[in-house]
Amino acid sequence: MLRPGKDVDSFVLRLKKQGKHRGYDPEELDAAVRGELLENISLQELRTKLFEVSNIQLQEVVTRARAWEMARR
Repeated sequence: MLRPGKDVDSFVLRLKKQGKHRGYDPEELDAAVRGELLENISLQELRTKLFEVSNIQLQEVVTRARAWEMARR
C-alpha cells in the first residue's frame, strides 16, 4: 500500500516527528501528514475512496488505511 516495508503507523509517526522538529503547529502538522499519506498510498482503489470524502481528517485516513493493510495481510 505504501512503499515496500512501510506501514501506515510508522509512516505517520516519522512524518509527525519531522514536522514537530520543523515547528509546525498541530493543525498544520495534521494537514501536512494527511497530504503526504494520501500522496503515498499506492493502491488506486483506496486513494479514490479517500479522495471521495470531502474534508477528510488525518485520523480517518489512518483508520481506513490501517483497515486496508489488515485486510491485505
